[in-house]
Amino acid sequence: MRKAAGVVVLYNPIESEVLQNIKSYVNELDVIYCIDNSDEENNFFSEIEKCVYIPNHKNIGLSKALALGCDKALREGATVLVTLDQDTVFEKKCISTLIKYVEENNDAGVVSPNVKRIVRINGKRKVIDSALYSSSIEEVGYVITSGCVFTAKTYDLTDGFDESLFIGQIDQDFCCSVRKINKKVLRLGNVFMYQE
Repeated sequence: MRKAAGVVVLYNPIESEVLQNIKSYVNELDVIYCIDNSDEENNFFSEIEKCVYIPNHKNIGLSKALALGCDKALREGATVLVTLDQDTVFEKKCISTLIKYVEENNDAGVVSPNVKRIVRINGKRKVIDSALYSSSIEEVGYVITSGCVFTAKTYDLTDGFDESLFIGQIDQDFCCSVRKINKKVLRLGNVFMYQE
């Protein structure tokens, strides 16, 4: 039976924005592990039943936080993992489409959506509605970490997230691990996330 887990890494989040972002995809996941790298606790997730809040009380880096969340998800029976940034927003059914694709295509190691950008103008978020990539399904060298969907089986076969990396090159490194096990890194151009 499928259990889809999200792992979202937080760092000094803006409460209203993060809650709004998580609500854009919460219904497509069974559980969301909120790994908080802030010095202070930000446990404002009580209104979202599926959120499991894990404070680190310091910035341990993105890679360690992702590994912590993925490992906990696997111990608790997750079969599919989705990695997320606190500023990621998804269109409806995007995650469900990505999960279905990775489950039905054995050669797919990581699948990711197309991206539309969010920019800040005078402190307010604005979506730039043009996609960054083509609308086709493309095999690519790497995709950004946020929005990555992969099975627990694929994750177990890779080296996971290199915890010596703090924030940079994590996405490239993980995608290299996926390609080393002869799986593809794919972008589905017809589903979208919004990324600041």
